[in-house]
Amino acid sequence: MTRKTAVIITLSIYAILIVYSGINAFPTYGLYQVPYSPIIYCTPLNNINWIENIVPWIDFVIYIIAPSTIMIVANVLIIWKLREMRKQRRLMTRTESNEENKGYGGNRIAVMLICVSTFFILTTMPWGIFFIGKYLDYLVCSTCSK
Repeated sequence: MTRKTAVIITLSIYAILIVYSGINAFPTYGLYQVPYSPIIYCTPLNNINWIENIVPWIDFVIYIIAPSTIMIVANVLIIWKLREMRKQRRLMTRTESNEENKGYGGNRIAVMLICVSTFFILTTMPWGIFFIGKYLDYLVCSTCSK
């Protein structure tokens, strides 16, 4: 990978993250013009339905589902590539002795990736369950009051 490609990929990732982190706020803001004045403000809209019904799900997907999915897919691809490289190395050296394969760190890397992914999922899931539970509690309370 060249330096130019790395810069383009990095800037693209930053741009996606900037848009991605504010996507739930875009529909909740709008322009308000002060009557009899050229002044225009960007203010929150009174769209309670959007804020209370849609935003928790967007937050759940943005902060829990998407990162967890990306992490799991990336780890599976890395582990798969490590196994392929291990097979290639065995074919190139044409030995099957255990002494040479003991120094191979691919298994340790795979275990580390699985541990990091599991830790991430276990530490972020309570936050998501809290927000979804809060949303479901809101639904139950709003249907009971009607």
